Amino acid sequence: MEPNMRPTHSMCQAHVPGAMDGPGFVMHHMHMDKNKALGLAVRARRQALGLKQPQLAERLTSLDQASISRIENGKQGLTLDSLEELASALGTRPGVLQLEADAIADQADGNADGATAFQLTQAFGVRHVPLISWVEAGSFSEAVDSYARGTGVQMVQTSVKVGRLAYALRVHGQSMNNPRDDHRSFPEGSIIIVDPHREYSNSSLIIARLENEKEVTFKQFVEEGSDRFLLPLNPQFQAIPIDRPMMFCGLVVARAEQEIQ
Repeated sequence: MEPNMRPTHSMCQAHVPGAMDGPGFVMHHMHMDKNKALGLAVRARRQALGLKQPQLAERLTSLDQASISRIENGKQGLTLDSLEELASALGTRPGVLQLEADAIADQADGNADGATAFQLTQAFGVRHVPLISWVEAGSFSEAVDSYARGTGVQMVQTSVKVGRLAYALRVHGQSMNNPRDDHRSFPEGSIIIVDPHREYSNSSLIIARLENEKEVTFKQFVEEGSDRFLLPLNPQFQAIPIDRPMMFCGLVVARAEQEIQ
């Protein structure tokens, strides 16, 4: 790639191999029976879609209404094939449905009405994205299911509408800490929400990885004529010229619980 060519728009995988520190909640070992938690997750999804059990059964070949009732009551488990079909009928993926079951179990631990809290977050459009490391954000060139299950997955809540491969990062360093603009300032420790499905343009805040770099970087993408830069928001840091191939890993759309305008 020539120095002034536009960076390659290629998605990095949002991968979740392990626990990270940060806000949101951690998926602990479940105390609630896993079939019960999964059943509550299925019921919450079904009700959010406005479906009765017989209507959901009409979308399925492997389960009838009686089976759905037993599943929702925690009295019947699911085979992998049935889980995949059921998740598809509910407009989601098996990994996401299982993570929602984990969330219900977490919230129900010590709280008999935990599922109600979970259903309220669904009704108000709260989403959960995995908090990953900077190395993980830039480790893969092909997008795969970001909800691949690992041990102790941590999720971060956001009300911003994002794609299924969205992920969160904890900012390190002070290069994006802008002393002149509190709204577009990201001090060390801030949690940012990244969506690799969104397009970027001049002045966008992006996650990118330059050729030969091990980790991604969080900067503002700037075009000035034929020149292109990765610009820190902190004026004490220098701009990085894009003079080598760059992989785009996502548009920064929000801080934790605050959308970026």
